[in-house]
Amino acid sequence: MTDSRLTLPALALWLTAALPAAADPRDATAWCAAFWLGWTDVASATSYLPKDPADAALAEAFRTAAVAEGAEAGHLDRWLKRERRSMATMVKAAIRGDGQSRELMEQMARRCEDDARRRGLL
Repeated sequence: MTDSRLTLPALALWLTAALPAAADPRDATAWCAAFWLGWTDVASATSYLPKDPADAALAEAFRTAAVAEGAEAGHLDRWLKRERRSMATMVKAAIRGDGQSRELMEQMARRCEDDARRRGLL
């Protein structure tokens, strides 16, 4: 079995490199859907995060927006299934005290909350 602490910095580096550029809002929108899905998954399984139904609603709103912006729904859903696990792993690592994961999680939360405010979702 692999020690997950050894893979978390690699995951954080990969996620940082994979974050979309601001030039394509569809990509940023999809990443925010994945972030809120992962966040919701962890919140539903732990007492460390508040269980807020609004988080699941944000995930769905971002998914809907990504489709409206041109993402193909089936492809997006397959991608979200995979990436929500990555986001959940990042959130869990942040809870366990991994600094890189916490920094990335906070960056994604700020980006996605700002985007949600611009869209009138918050």
